[in-house]
Amino acid sequence: MIEDQGDCFQKIKPLVRVMNFTIGIALIALAVLGFFAATLQPLLFLSGLYLGLFGVMILSSEIELKFIEDYFNFLKTLLGRGIFYIYLGSMCAPETLYGLANPITWFQLILSICFYFSGLVYLIAYGINRRSSSKKGVHL
Repeated sequence: MIEDQGDCFQKIKPLVRVMNFTIGIALIALAVLGFFAATLQPLLFLSGLYLGLFGVMILSSEIELKFIEDYFNFLKTLLGRGIFYIYLGSMCAPETLYGLANPITWFQLILSICFYFSGLVYLIAYGINRRSSSKKGVHL
């Protein structure tokens, strides 16, 4: 459960959870596609492995597994999730846009945009929550 969520985030939380669950599954699918494309390229294989593990982390954090809450505390805060999702957006971004005829490049581009959007939603919710809590005299 995200610890520092405010009233503004409670209104959109179901929508954000569904979106994050969906992009977590899409990230795992991208990792599987990367495994097939990574023949004789160990860095692509390793990148796909990391993306797959990050996808499992996202799914686990959305269903609130205790293991994730214990060992990955940054996923319990709006700021931590926002920064993590923006990082994943940069990891998923295609290396170049010259290969737009390739459907995997489009998939990477759409997934990257979704991660950036989700990360920005978390960062904006963090900023609004921080501002409203400072007006009430509560310090984080």
